[in-house]
Amino acid sequence: MKAPWILGIALVLLFLSTTIAVNGEDQRAGEPHLEASSIYGSLEMDRASTISIVLHNNASPLGVPEELDLKKADASSITAELESSDDRVHVLSGIQMAGTLAPGENETVQFMAQTELTDVGIYPLQLRLNYSRLSKVTAEGVDSAPDLVFSYEEVSFEIPLLVKVVRGPKIELKEVTEEATAGKEANLELDILNSGDEPANDLHVEARPLPPFLRAENEKGDVDLDPGSSYLVKLQVFTNVNATPGYSPLPIKISYRDPEQSGQMIKDQDLALLVMVHKNASSITWLLLAAGLLLLLLLAGGYYGRRRFLGKKRKSRRITRN
Repeated sequence: MKAPWILGIALVLLFLSTTIAVNGEDQRAGEPHLEASSIYGSLEMDRASTISIVLHNNASPLGVPEELDLKKADASSITAELESSDDRVHVLSGIQMAGTLAPGENETVQFMAQTELTDVGIYPLQLRLNYSRLSKVTAEGVDSAPDLVFSYEEVSFEIPLLVKVVRGPKIELKEVTEEATAGKEANLELDILNSGDEPANDLHVEARPLPPFLRAENEKGDVDLDPGSSYLVKLQVFTNVNATPGYSPLPIKISYRDPEQSGQMIKDQDLALLVMVHKNASSITWLLLAAGLLLLLLLAGGYYGRRRFLGKKRKSRRITRN
């Protein structure tokens, strides 16, 4: 059996170690710790893009309960501002409000930015965060009914970020087959190519006819178009019978989702399809037949009139001789 004094010293050391551990944990949990836990989106060339940043309060909760819920680890009145030291990257959004974050909570802030960069790659940005935190609580007045005074401290710091610059989805009309004929329906096929470096999800094609095209219908359905891949679209158009021969534009609207832009933003792209329109051959044939028939009628009428005129002339000569 151990001596009582040895047991007492062990208990004191255990108490001191527990107290030191709790105080150290209290120190870590006594103030907020903001960080950028995730970044979504990228900068697309020649287009305004959305960057989403998830803010996280990584402060540890207190190990022991407090008599008063002072919320020392809360970050209050958070503001976020995205900055760039590169003149070719322009941040279009101003300061964003993120409210208050308790330990373990998240909040997402979004910024619009546009780049003049011509090379893909990884480029630096800076996220400036400002917030206030409870620094100390003091008691004033009499001991029996003290007044608590809460003092807050303003904190400001920067978080370096790395953002990817990409070309993004680039939709082009690769090839057009078949031609249209005035006054008839025609089946067209066009090859749509994604020449970018990001996929275009839920791609939808819609033809919007303008004269001389009276109607245009295409297959319904959305597709995911990966970089470098193409999609064959079949169109059925009806052309006005009085259409002028030659190339006529057929507007095409293409919409898709960009997964790099949080997967929710719908992008629209307007293209023009040049369709060769020919004169209706059957119409020309009927016109030629009608013109030939009219000519025959005119010739027959002229021949009949001439014979009648000559007959009347012979008759008048006989009467004169008699």
